[in-house]
Amino acid sequence: MKLRAFILLLLIEQLSATAETTSSADTSLEEQSETAVFSPPRSLLAIDRDLSMRSGVANLLTAHRLVSIGEDRLLRTNWWSEENLTGRITGIAGRYLKMALLDLPVDYFTVVLAHEYYGHGARYREFNITDIDYGYDRPPPYGNGGGWASASINSGTITDTELLVILTGGLEVHQQLNESLRQRWVRSGTISYREAFLYFWSWQIGFNYVQDSVPLEQEIEHYNDPQNYIQILNRMNGYDDITALHYQLADLQTQMKVDLFDPFLFLAIYSQLTGYLWNGNPDSNMPMLTFGTVSYLPLLRTSLTPFGLAFHLDNYFQIDNRLLQVDLSLGDDAFYTRWGGIGIEVEQLVSLDSFDLDLRLAGWKQPRLDLSGESIEVGEFGGAISLRGNYRQQWERLPLFLVIEAGLKSRGFLEGYTLERSPNFMFGIAAEI
Repeated sequence: MKLRAFILLLLIEQLSATAETTSSADTSLEEQSETAVFSPPRSLLAIDRDLSMRSGVANLLTAHRLVSIGEDRLLRTNWWSEENLTGRITGIAGRYLKMALLDLPVDYFTVVLAHEYYGHGARYREFNITDIDYGYDRPPPYGNGGGWASASINSGTITDTELLVILTGGLEVHQQLNESLRQRWVRSGTISYREAFLYFWSWQIGFNYVQDSVPLEQEIEHYNDPQNYIQILNRMNGYDDITALHYQLADLQTQMKVDLFDPFLFLAIYSQLTGYLWNGNPDSNMPMLTFGTVSYLPLLRTSLTPFGLAFHLDNYFQIDNRLLQVDLSLGDDAFYTRWGGIGIEVEQLVSLDSFDLDLRLAGWKQPRLDLSGESIEVGEFGGAISLRGNYRQQWERLPLFLVIEAGLKSRGFLEGYTLERSPNFMFGIAAEI
């Protein structure tokens, strides 16, 4: 709680400093499109009952944003004229050193902290597992950047399904973090260079974790999370011999190459290279396909579920100052057939002078899901709904938002949520920074 209070003070201080200024990206944004309507992104500090992935990601992104703003105010990204070759080369060299020695450790550690504490840790907490051991190595370039979250679990305490989501929770939170960044960029029409770095490392760490894993028969003594996922998923479906698995690690690695088809990743890299390193701009335009007042960008990705790999087509729309996201998912048929789901999220579905309302809907058809001795039958349908109210509070010249979210979810797997049937509540404060 002391950390949240400290971050809140930083948020208010930084908002005060930025409320009277106009970023350089605003002008370029007007040049980008005369018809597209964008709005400032909101940074949220939130709390919920379970210290869940969703609230954790929001808090980490806000802390990261504040650190980035403070760092740029103190150190800046341009220091001298770069109109000649010498100035440009020294400017690029200075920004590269800043990136390698200051930005990289912060960005990399943010991802590792999310992976361990709000990924694996959130799933541990969900199943009331205590005495969790968290550890973090020094981030690069000062260390190897690793981390861990482990706990002793007695046999029979949890089901294989629950063990699977603990193992994959670290990778699951990467999807939550990157989804929040994509929504922020689409909403504002700009990409912050620090958020671009954060997105890249979140994507790269998760992708390489799977791709660099070796086949199970080559590393018998200790499995990492992807290897354990393959071994347990096969075991749950009657394939106990690791030398004759129905679904191989190589199958997972091949299918997850779909994640390479991520336009947001390439836009993030482009903004790093041209916007920040070459020009020293803290923000770059977020190009999208534009049809009148509608901007659109699709994304292909994968996710690990208790039933196998799921393929997602995420569709991001910016329509009349409203963010609309439509997620269509289809499950791999290695063990089950005809499973998948749909998710719809609308920001500012209702927008008034001092209040706006966000809506999230999800529906799915999923295979059998074992939870503490109970199960969902094959072909079970489920869904979730949540409403988030944002109440604008004018404190002097600082617009803050009181945020209250409430929802219901049926039993089943939904990224970022607990598996059990449950009501969901989240409270927080947000600001447009």
